[in-house]
Amino acid sequence: MREKKGHPAALRRKAELKLMVSKKLRRQMSPATRSVDLSWAIGEGIVRFFSHAQKPGAAMMELFKKTFGLTLVPESPYTAAARIGLDKAQEKAWHDLEMTYLASTARLAMDEAAEEE
Repeated sequence: MREKKGHPAALRRKAELKLMVSKKLRRQMSPATRSVDLSWAIGEGIVRFFSHAQKPGAAMMELFKKTFGLTLVPESPYTAAARIGLDKAQEKAWHDLEMTYLASTARLAMDEAAEEE
């Protein structure tokens, strides 16, 4: 007997096929896991979040702000220097520094494209 489109039996059959295909594909795929590490040194006022990708870091910063009402500032040489404090000679040397790229611009573009994915 031929089922008509929109008929309950045809809809049921379509749902069964969809479920069967979904289960088969899940069995064929390896599970993908993501893990990140986070530590919060409350006494120091430092949160360390370890991930090379930009998306998880941005999501964690947003969640941290919503949860604790605190805005996190990504660590950099500048923020580290500000945190530890510099004397006058060190401050002068710091301001005289120039940025140097340690990778080719093509490599930087590839890394940025990979982070966006």
